[in-house]
Amino acid sequence: MSRGLRTFMVLFGKELKEGLRSYRFWVLLGVFVFFGLLSPLSAKFLPEILASALPPGVTLEIPSPTFMDSFTEFFSSLSQMGALAMILVSMGAVSEERAKGTAVLVMVRPISRTGFVLAKSAILWLMMILAVVISTAGAVLYTFVLFTDVEIAGFLLAVVGWIALFITLISFTVLFSVIFSSSALGGLATFGVYILLSIIPVFGHGLDQFTPGAVPGVGSQIMLGEASSDAMIWPVVASLLLAAAAIAAAVTIFKRQEL
Repeated sequence: MSRGLRTFMVLFGKELKEGLRSYRFWVLLGVFVFFGLLSPLSAKFLPEILASALPPGVTLEIPSPTFMDSFTEFFSSLSQMGALAMILVSMGAVSEERAKGTAVLVMVRPISRTGFVLAKSAILWLMMILAVVISTAGAVLYTFVLFTDVEIAGFLLAVVGWIALFITLISFTVLFSVIFSSSALGGLATFGVYILLSIIPVFGHGLDQFTPGAVPGVGSQIMLGEASSDAMIWPVVASLLLAAAAIAAAVTIFKRQEL
């Protein structure tokens, strides 16, 4: 094992232990699992709740919910509360280390700044993937219990797209955590990137196929049978390329900073 890889593994182990000891991973997991379980329940019983809340004599024609409503509700939660929780949990990845002075202590050892940034990023990616996978399992399980004729192939492919998009957001969170000394400012900047990625496909028909912001729309089209699975390739590739660019920028800037 090379020295660089050995150093990365040591840093990764350190970040993993800190992540499990702190609130970060458990809060992220709790938020994702909560909405993963709530989405099928909400889709199933919301029509009944709305009907019971209507005044006497007033009727409202509401189509019977299907498994597609459950999956749609799940992605709606991911795009809102899931993304917000992920940004809040990861926004101080580097800036908090600098503020506490622990970054200086770590750098005293023969550890590269590249390895430091990569380890921070990798553990955040891992935490997010675990949270998404576990919440997805809960959503699928409850959907099978509450609905009939459930098809999950398109749903699972859409989840892969969302994981790629979230990798991009985490990478920008790390970048802004390097650039800004304020965790809140870094989180706000990442949220701005998320909004920008979401609206870019609106400005051109071609862009909706080749940007990270295409993930939600393409995922919905695949679930509805309006697009083939190949349609998710370019949004995923674009997400991963943009994530790599953000991490490369974070490493370059961090190397030039004084701790």
